[in-house]
Amino acid sequence: RKATGTIEYYPWEVISALLNSISDPKMPAEEAMVLYLLLHHGFFLWELQTVRIPSQCRPLTLGAEPPESLEDTLLLELCQRELSRNKQFVGRSGEMLRMEPADEPWLRDLVGRFIRERNQKLRDPNYPYLFVGVKKSSRGGPVAPRYIRTLVESATARITGRVCTVNMLGKCSKVLYAE
Repeated sequence: RKATGTIEYYPWEVISALLNSISDPKMPAEEAMVLYLLLHHGFFLWELQTVRIPSQCRPLTLGAEPPESLEDTLLLELCQRELSRNKQFVGRSGEMLRMEPADEPWLRDLVGRFIRERNQKLRDPNYPYLFVGVKKSSRGGPVAPRYIRTLVESATARITGRVCTVNMLGKCSKVLYAE
């Protein structure tokens, strides 16, 4: 017999605690940013890996200020996804994403803290991806899926006392905003 399909999601208490922690200035910026993109925008894992900073918001040289700050523009660039035999869903590729709610002061603070931390790890000013891994790949591509999963699992375990997965949090976000 085939089991009946059920929608699995985390309880509201878990989601609420995670949403509240995003705006906390003591929260590590990289963890807060990945939770923000998951819970406020419902990003998929591959979107988290490949989301880019617009070219005008990237520093021209290491240690230099970019022409425009990401805190002011609040825009992210979604990569064009290549279709293959196993990947038949294009998603929101090739467009600009406006970070919302733009009028919230905690969002600009989070983006500013994140960019400062990101720039400290950055080895190449032309690296376009939002998340910078500790061990950069030799081909200069995006971070590995394991890196994003580890970020989410460590953040959720510390905040809620339980490990939450990227896929389930994305589903919860989509259910939350669909209602």
